[in-house]
Amino acid sequence: MPTASTAFLKLFRALPIFSGLDDGEIDALVQISNQTLYPAGKVIFNEGDSGIDACIIVRGSVDILLRGQSKPVSRLQGGSIFGEMAFLDGQPRAATAVAAEPTILLSLPRDGFQTICEKRPHLGMVVMNNIALDLSAKLRQVNVKLQSFF
Repeated sequence: MPTASTAFLKLFRALPIFSGLDDGEIDALVQISNQTLYPAGKVIFNEGDSGIDACIIVRGSVDILLRGQSKPVSRLQGGSIFGEMAFLDGQPRAATAVAAEPTILLSLPRDGFQTICEKRPHLGMVVMNNIALDLSAKLRQVNVKLQSFF
C-alpha cells in the first residue's frame, strides 16, 4: 500500500481532527479519504441529502445554511470539520454546505473509518474525541447566540 507523501503528512498533521495521531495513523486515514476542489458557490451537499462522509476543510471556507435562511448560520475556515452529524448517526444532512471561495475538502467515509478503527482502536478513539470536542465548541457558540434572544 502506498504511503502519503511528506507534504501530505505535514498538511494533515496540522488539521485539528488528526491531532494526537502518529504519521502511520494519519497515513491510514489519507489512504481512505478523497480530496475534492470546489469552486466558489458550488453546493457541497444540501439539507436533507443522504450522506455519511465527514468533510474537513483543507483550504478555503464553507458557508453553512439552513432552509429558509438567506444568510449563512456559519462560515467555516480551513481545518474545520462539517457533515460530522451524518457521519456519526447516518441521518440526512441537517444543513446545506456551499463553498464560499475555491475550497479543497478532504472527505472521510464512515465505512472506511469504521474498518480502520477495528484494526487501530487508538486512531478511532482519538478522532472521535476530536470530533466530540469540535461539536462541543460549536454547541457552546450556539448557546451564546441563543442567550442574546432571551
